[in-house]
Amino acid sequence: MFMKFKLRELKKLVPDWQRLAGESGYQHNGQHLGKHTEEVINEVLGNGQYAKLPPDYQEIVVLAAFFHDMGKPTGKIAGPVSRLINHEEKSGQIAGLELKKLGIPAETIRRVRLLIKHDNLMSEYGRRKLHGEKYSEVLPSTVANHFKYDEWLLTALLILNKADVIAAGRGSGSLGRWGKIRPWVNEYFLKCLKETK
Repeated sequence: MFMKFKLRELKKLVPDWQRLAGESGYQHNGQHLGKHTEEVINEVLGNGQYAKLPPDYQEIVVLAAFFHDMGKPTGKIAGPVSRLINHEEKSGQIAGLELKKLGIPAETIRRVRLLIKHDNLMSEYGRRKLHGEKYSEVLPSTVANHFKYDEWLLTALLILNKADVIAAGRGSGSLGRWGKIRPWVNEYFLKCLKETK
């Protein structure tokens, strides 16, 4: 189990963490990815719903938070850094390879990768609806099916999405971003959860 007290060990074992945590850990928007990742993990751990998850799901969401942006390009603070919109695929691949090396069970790896793959699903739904853009909705029934109708895993996704939006907002100065999209994100999450019943 790589819970909070073992994250320090995980950071030493994952080579990409050194890139994210170092002086070349800045992404396209000037945010430092290592600091952002730390903030996402702290938001996950401080979320009241996290404490209600079974221990194996707590581990899954913390691991997903640790790896969720691992595939993003980085560089020095004022240097040019490309933007990889669909970084989730690469982040999931890195998580899968590294967790397999560490002997993490295949089912845990599958769930971690699933959370990473859907890293922005609920928050994107909220942001697009908030901005009035036409949004071709991913049906809640499709999401529930991808998550094998596992309400704990869907709850872990909501926790991760919320933590990521709050931490990103803190880094960009938009602290109220989660508050603006929360009603739509919660509405979408409840629709997905309803499909698990």
